[in-house]
Amino acid sequence: MRRILLAAPLVLLAFGEPAMADETATYRPDTALPATPSAATDVSECVVLSQADVSAGIAFTFTNSCEGPIRCDFRWSLICDADETTGDSPRESAQSFGLQSGRSRTYVADSTACGDDGWLIGNDQWECVER
Repeated sequence: MRRILLAAPLVLLAFGEPAMADETATYRPDTALPATPSAATDVSECVVLSQADVSAGIAFTFTNSCEGPIRCDFRWSLICDADETTGDSPRESAQSFGLQSGRSRTYVADSTACGDDGWLIGNDQWECVER
C-alpha cells in the first residue's frame, strides 16, 4: 500500500506567505497608521499540527499552545489509485472545530474507502484563528 502526504500546503498555510512591502506607500504624519495584527490574532505560530501513519490512514493532531481558544477549519481529499480507471472523484472531507488553550484534537484521514488499492491524501488545508 502506498502512502503519500502532501505536507507542503500544511507548512505554507501554517506560516503564510511573507508580506510584501508596498513600495508606493508614503508616510504622512497627518494620517493614522494601519493597525498591525496583534500576536493573539496570528495563531499560526502557536498551533502545532503533527501527523502519524495509522492503520486506517493518516492521523492529524492539532495542538493549541496559544493563550486563548481558537477556531480551525481543516479539509483534505482521499484519492484512490483506482479512481482514474473508475472515474470516481476524490473523496472530500472537512472539519471545523474549536480548541481551548492547551488542548489537542485528532482527526483521521481514513483510507479504508480505497480497499486494498493504493491511496493518496492530498489537497490538505487548514486555517486557525483566534476565537
